[in-house]
Amino acid sequence: MLKLALTLPVANRFILPPVAVALLLSLLFLLPAQFTDWLTFERSALASGQLWRLISGQFIHLSAEHLLLNLAGLVLVWLLFAEYTAGKRYLWLLPILALGCGMGVWLFAPYIEYYVGFSGVLYGLFTWGALQDVRQRQPFGRVLLLAIIAKASYEFIFSPIPLASISANPLATAAHLSGVVSALVVFFICHLLCSKLNR
Repeated sequence: MLKLALTLPVANRFILPPVAVALLLSLLFLLPAQFTDWLTFERSALASGQLWRLISGQFIHLSAEHLLLNLAGLVLVWLLFAEYTAGKRYLWLLPILALGCGMGVWLFAPYIEYYVGFSGVLYGLFTWGALQDVRQRQPFGRVLLLAIIAKASYEFIFSPIPLASISANPLATAAHLSGVVSALVVFFICHLLCSKLNR
């Protein structure tokens, strides 16, 4: 978890993955609308077979402010959980979390016709990190995990909780909870596989 008092996680294996993701998000944001329209989560297009939108929609942003908020979240994930998302782990974890967010919105939020944004994946990364903290018996790991699950669940069922005068878009709460659930599922599958391999 966070070790700012000692050192920042600036080794290549810690810093290159989030920098690459930040560049990808920024480059996609700069694409003309006719290209990003092909990448957004759009229910009718998904129904016609454009399944890539389940993943790609998680990497598109509506505005510069939207992008900057998610980039700030990415920095926070790096500061808190760099050791759990280092190196190649990003290569398989991000697409799985993005797919989980898209599937969650598709299956459990039928009222959402259009959706874009990386915040659901960020919730998944925070959950993944908190789960790793729990596994490593880090102080406050369980508290952080319960807080993330409680916040995402409450906001999905009731309404977004404003933090520092910033409130989540009600449409995003389905993706947030989907990100949390996706991380939980991935963690427990990895745990089961590791347990079987170690027998």
